[in-house]
Amino acid sequence: MIMALIYIENLKYSYGNVNNSLRDVKYELHNGEKNIVIGPNGSGKTTFLKCILGILKTEKMIKIDNNYVENIREYTALSTNIKDALHLSGDLSVKEFIKYQMKLKLIKEDAAFNMLAYFKLDSLKNKRLSDLSTGQEKMVYNTIALSGDYKIILLDEPLSSIDPDRARLLINIINKSKNSFIITTHDLDLIKKIEGSTLNIMVDGNLSEKISPGELIFSMNVNTTRPQDKFIEIRGNDRIIYLTYGKENNVINNIDDLLYLYEV
Repeated sequence: MIMALIYIENLKYSYGNVNNSLRDVKYELHNGEKNIVIGPNGSGKTTFLKCILGILKTEKMIKIDNNYVENIREYTALSTNIKDALHLSGDLSVKEFIKYQMKLKLIKEDAAFNMLAYFKLDSLKNKRLSDLSTGQEKMVYNTIALSGDYKIILLDEPLSSIDPDRARLLINIINKSKNSFIITTHDLDLIKKIEGSTLNIMVDGNLSEKISPGELIFSMNVNTTRPQDKFIEIRGNDRIIYLTYGKENNVINNIDDLLYLYEV
């Protein structure tokens, strides 16, 4: 049996007393896997990553490299572009911020500055982080996440507000990398661009079984009644989504197609 790099069983997390944000999530990420977690805004994707990172506290539900997240200290083989996981100290310039992050990661700062140059963003070095546009800020965080030799890289909506040219450059890096990735997105088209990716769908804090290869999703159909043949079922907030294989009509082309709900 191949041990998973990330192993999660019955993960629950709630921000309040109304509804759970994550509901009994089961998940595995394996060496070299590029897994895309797709779902609408508010479905729990970022919460899922923050639990893996230990930003949100769980109790012996998540293992990384066969160690519970709670027991890992200064684990340097895991990287992310999530702002809450990056240590900020004052209103730094991009150059100062990169130097600080690379020092924390024990990585030569040239790795990040070379990455910044690759993305054609050298002109940002002397700008304050607070003065960057949303897309520029995202690219700086992407640069931090990708600069180094990590086992696991967690990217939360890495292409959000990014121009097409830089999005293409970023996707090229991911495709060439031998590292393991979890990439959250609401852009179904990303599945076609990340070579050999696997796919999970998250809706209302529920995570579907893994679809491999991820492109199989484009031959699946959404049903508003329970199908009789093979299907994936996602439950949440008294609703069910059924996804099934093999029909010629109603092929999924975008994220909205995944959200036809069957009331129960």
